[in-house]
Amino acid sequence: KIEQIDLFNSKIDLPHLTRKLYEGIVSGKISNEQEGIRAIYGDTTQKKNYNKLESRLKNRILNTLFFLQNKSEDRSEMRKARYSVARDFSLVNILRDRNEKKNSIKIAIRAYNKAIKYELTEYAIMIARKLYEYYGYSAPSKKKMLKYQSDISSLQKTLAAEIKAEHYFTKFSYLYVTKKSKFTNDQLTEIKTYVDDLIDIKSSINSFKFNLDSYNVITSYFIFIDEFDKAIQYCEEALQFFESKPYEDKATKWSLRNSLILAFIGKRKYSEASEYTALNFEIVKKGTFNWYMLCNYEFILLSAQQDYQKLYSLVLEVTLTKNYKKLILQHEYWNVNEAYINFLIRMEKIDPNKNNNGKRLRPFSLARFLNDVPKFSKDKRGLNISILIIQYLFLLLDRKYSKLIDRLDALKQYSYRYLKNDESFRSNLFIKMLLKVADADFHPIAVERYTKEMNAKLLASTQSANFQSTEIEVIPYEKLWEIVMELLEKNRRKSTS
Repeated sequence: KIEQIDLFNSKIDLPHLTRKLYEGIVSGKISNEQEGIRAIYGDTTQKKNYNKLESRLKNRILNTLFFLQNKSEDRSEMRKARYSVARDFSLVNILRDRNEKKNSIKIAIRAYNKAIKYELTEYAIMIARKLYEYYGYSAPSKKKMLKYQSDISSLQKTLAAEIKAEHYFTKFSYLYVTKKSKFTNDQLTEIKTYVDDLIDIKSSINSFKFNLDSYNVITSYFIFIDEFDKAIQYCEEALQFFESKPYEDKATKWSLRNSLILAFIGKRKYSEASEYTALNFEIVKKGTFNWYMLCNYEFILLSAQQDYQKLYSLVLEVTLTKNYKKLILQHEYWNVNEAYINFLIRMEKIDPNKNNNGKRLRPFSLARFLNDVPKFSKDKRGLNISILIIQYLFLLLDRKYSKLIDRLDALKQYSYRYLKNDESFRSNLFIKMLLKVADADFHPIAVERYTKEMNAKLLASTQSANFQSTEIEVIPYEKLWEIVMELLEKNRRKSTS
């Protein structure tokens, strides 16, 4: 049987066509079925043979996956344990099916102890059932049988709590991902019932998974309703809970610190937010999805503090990262950020020659930028607001007043159609203020008079700290308005000189 195992590595002498297909996929020359058929056979009628070849390669790789060692340093202790237990549990089942009960039970005991240590409740129950059965009649031992019976009963209670927390987390996540505007009162009431229930049972359940899902629901809820003090309280409580575990899971701490970053930004306590951002950068690998996500938070933080020079360095670092263009939505999001950075350079808020080792952003073109963000231009809840605003600002900067006036109707219609709810209050207010600029004939004193009440409302409002809203304000509107007023004054001086 050993000689019949289809495995895969660089040393195995693969059939010629299988090797050709694999190398084509890895090199990027083959990315779909049609490219594969042409590259392998040069004949588009060979679909059936290609599908067989592809299936054989896939089975080899899947077989090989089972034998890969999970020792990568960037994997958390928890993930390594989960992989190890899952692998051992599969071995137990394979050996049992071959009537190798003694060997299977040795592996089962090892896997069970690890599952208990790392609180992998589902695996612990499944393995305990095998051990309970074994000591019940295959190798009868009353003491061991009763031990596993008691363990199963206790684990079932823990699993029930984990399933409940998972259910609440999934429902909350679904509501968040599919919502088209702010949560409705009914939705918030529903989420609050989840939070209250989890808080009630939290003290009696010590498992990792239950607490992870519970704290994610609780802290996210309080951030969404802008109760930042409670969000911080539960985040810190959660971090303390996970620190007390005899093993480390960096991903969990990373996630909780991100919640703390948003909560402290919401409270405008930027130094505390910066501390947690720095800690999170220490445990993520540059160029990964999590690294880009953390850079998003760092951008929000630096923007709120008006540290535009550091903002330039951050955008430069992100846009020069090797795999930057592979993550399409991140790429488009940072294209928008880059546009605002170029606006700040033109406003002399940033010196591109300062502390960047001679590296600079590519020359900016408004037309190219508008072509580079097709995804968001179709998303009326996302960065489209920021795209419309930056287009307006560049027209104002270049004193292209006639083109700017031509865009005002589109801006009005956009505001009327898509910025009706409370979540869009600040965006709606800011766009109305931009519309008043033309009404005041672009004169700063008149603009200040026309927008006085709206500006007061803007200053009194709070920028939302949840990321889906925060990303709309690339630069906080109150700070951006100050720059607009400064620009109007510059334009006035140019026109009178």
